[in-house]
Amino acid sequence: MPKRDPHLQGFLSGRARRLPLVAGLALSLGVMLFLAVCVAAGGEGVPPPPARPRLVTLKGIRYDLEAKRVIMDGRVALTSGVVELLACVRGTKDYESVLALDCQPYDLHLGLLALGLEPGRPVSGEVEFYHAQKREGSAEPPRGPTVVVWVEWKDREGRTVRHRAEELVTNVKTKKTMEPTGWVFVGSRFVRDEASGKEVYAAALTGAVITTYHDPTTVLDNPSTTGEDDTLFEANQADLPPAGTPVQVIVEPEKKKDVRPDR
Repeated sequence: MPKRDPHLQGFLSGRARRLPLVAGLALSLGVMLFLAVCVAAGGEGVPPPPARPRLVTLKGIRYDLEAKRVIMDGRVALTSGVVELLACVRGTKDYESVLALDCQPYDLHLGLLALGLEPGRPVSGEVEFYHAQKREGSAEPPRGPTVVVWVEWKDREGRTVRHRAEELVTNVKTKKTMEPTGWVFVGSRFVRDEASGKEVYAAALTGAVITTYHDPTTVLDNPSTTGEDDTLFEANQADLPPAGTPVQVIVEPEKKKDVRPDR
């Protein structure tokens, strides 16, 4: 069982877990934007109504409000083998995830709220400490607005390599990369921590951020029925750089140009 990192421990013991999800995260974002505006104004008097700051930075994550995207820092965790996640929090599910991120899942949720997206609903299932089990036979797929995820890194010559996230995962049956369906912002959920009796953000317990296999605690889920099979996807060794390579994971709302013609 993975150990709690200090950031997660602080979240579980802090006041944020006592707030309703949207209210608590939106309040945090408002405070950050206000402070950014005050700093820009030099702290003298009441600043005039300025444009919102272009970039808001937290640990391992940035909100580019002008370009309408969220940028997360991380590293390649796996380059081969079966995976259930595209991305997890580093130190949690690295053994079954293509990427391991430096930020926390509720920070991604906050950034997507800032971009104007409303979370949908994850698949149903049971959640225990650091573990989630999808409810078998559930007829309800994950729901939410669609986002597109890009992954960037530098090659040995220092050139930027950029892939849609689906290209980094291969279907073991078709031998092709994952269909470019995008990912749905399900927004995880709150569950009760049995030890403290408090409500906590489930993705912070399990480390699930972007999943190929339907997970009741994830922030972004695979919208396709392929998410029903936890043995269907593996890391795409042909396109991935070596394990440990630093990456940037860019999440942005789906645009018309991103939609496949048959959707």
